[in-house]
Amino acid sequence: GALLDTALQLEPHNAMIQDSKGWLEFRLGRLPAARALLETAFAALPDAEIAAHLGEVLWQLGEQDAACKVWRLGLGSDPDNTALQATLKRLKVKL
Repeated sequence: GALLDTALQLEPHNAMIQDSKGWLEFRLGRLPAARALLETAFAALPDAEIAAHLGEVLWQLGEQDAACKVWRLGLGSDPDNTALQATLKRLKVKL
C-alpha cells in the first residue's frame, strides 16, 4: 500500500499505478475507492487487464451490465488477455 501511494504521488496520471492501487483497494474491500481509481485508469488506458479489474469491481457492486460492457471493450483490444479470460471464467460470465 505505502509503495503504491508513493508511486501514485510521483506519477498521479500513470494508469498502471492507478490500476494497481485500485486492485489493492478492491482486495481490501473498499469498492468505491477501487471503482474511482480503476475508472480513471481505464479512461486513460483501455487495457484488457484494467478492464478485468474494473469489470470485477462493477460486478461486485451489482452493476453486471456495466461490467460486461467494460469486459467487451477489454476483449476488443486484447481477446486473449489471460487476466481478463481468467476473470470471466472464475465469475462464469459468457459475453
